[in-house]
Amino acid sequence: MNLEQVADRYATLAMQPGWWAYTRDRVQAMEADKEAYGMWHGLRAAVGARIKAARFRPHPSEEGRWWLFEK
Repeated sequence: MNLEQVADRYATLAMQPGWWAYTRDRVQAMEADKEAYGMWHGLRAAVGARIKAARFRPHPSEEGRWWLFEK
């Protein structure tokens, strides 16, 4: 799978009830993985862009602000 396909998959998963926190953590871990040699560089931004385009907001119990690209 390439970056675009993975971003689509995780964005879809993130918008399912109960999957927000898992998806957030997994995407961040994939992007930070040094052994992947930067393969997933930009994944967090790509997933965030898809979520924003869908105008999705997680349930308040799951909400975090990672899609805003704050560092």
